[in-house]
Amino acid sequence: MRDKGVLLVDAVGTQLEFSPAPGALPPNKLGVLTVLSGAGMPLRKALGVASAWYENAVISIEYR
Repeated sequence: MRDKGVLLVDAVGTQLEFSPAPGALPPNKLGVLTVLSGAGMPLRKALGVASAWYENAVISIEYR
């Protein structure tokens, strides 16, 4: 999918849906993965585990 430009990935449920991102993206946001989650989801733990699997690809994780 690297040659498809900037993508939105909907990972709600058991299916992944990819679509082109609307509008232009600032250059400093290229290569950034933003993950949104609702309250009560074990996102921090899951991201920590996943980043350990891909430690050579993950530069940093920021929580807000």
